[in-house]
Amino acid sequence: MAALIAPRGTESQIIKRRIRFEYIEAGTPADNLRKSRICKAVYSAVAKGDSVNAAVEKVAEEWDLGPRQVMEIWRQNRANAAFAHGVLPRSHRRKKPFP
Repeated sequence: MAALIAPRGTESQIIKRRIRFEYIEAGTPADNLRKSRICKAVYSAVAKGDSVNAAVEKVAEEWDLGPRQVMEIWRQNRANAAFAHGVLPRSHRRKKPFP
């Protein structure tokens, strides 16, 4: 980095070097807020005892989205929700025994 800011060498070598600062937008702040609210709604429903699929269906209707979109938002952001609000309780559903 220092060599780019204060280069040593001939003028022809200095001209070839460029520093370019860019802002790459990963998503608008409104989209990020919307997704975090959708994820929080799914998290809250699951924490109250709904299954993830039922919670996704309910939130999809509330936000006028498709269940696939809500599930994708949940998959992308559930780690952040767990970090912010705590880990969800494990399911009490009985697992099938191995044959």
